[in-house]
Amino acid sequence: MKQERVYYLVKGGAVLEAIEEFKEKHRAVHEAGEAFKEKYGGGAVYTSRSCVHGLQFEGEPPEGWFVKKGDPHDCYRPRAKRKACREARKDFDALPVAPGATDFARMINVDLVIADGCRVMFPSFELVDDKYILGIPLQKDGSHDEPHGDCQKLSMSEYWQLKEQVEQAA
Repeated sequence: MKQERVYYLVKGGAVLEAIEEFKEKHRAVHEAGEAFKEKYGGGAVYTSRSCVHGLQFEGEPPEGWFVKKGDPHDCYRPRAKRKACREARKDFDALPVAPGATDFARMINVDLVIADGCRVMFPSFELVDDKYILGIPLQKDGSHDEPHGDCQKLSMSEYWQLKEQVEQAA
C-alpha cells in the first residue's frame, strides 16, 4: 500500500493553536444547535458541513417551518417570510458556522492535494492518548508541506507504535 500521508507529533505553537480553535468552533456550533433545539422544541439537530441545517420534530413542526430541497425529509428550518417564525429564522440565521477541512488547511498553511486527478486530500489531526497527531497528505512526487509550529516528524513505525500503545492500554 502506498503511503499517502506523513505524520507529525504536535507539541505546540501555531498548529496546536489552530487545532484548538478548530475544535472550539465546532463545539460552539454543537452547543448553539442544542440551545436552538431546546428553544424551539426539536427532537434532534441536523448538522452538515460544520453548521446546523435544521431540526427534527417528534410530531408536526411549528407553523411556517419547512424542509429545504436536498435536506432529509424530516429536517425542518424556519421560513424567513412567515410572520409566525420570524424570530426563529433570525435565531437560525445567527447560528455559528465552524471551519471545514479546507479552512483547517488554510489555518495551518498547508495545501490540499489532488490525488489521482479526482480525489482531494486534506490535512487532518487525531488525538492519540493525550497527543495530537497531524497528518499531511503527500504530493505525487512524495513531497509535502511542512507544518508551521512546534511539530516533530514521525516515521510510520513511530506513528503506529503510538497508536498501538493506546490500544494495548485500553
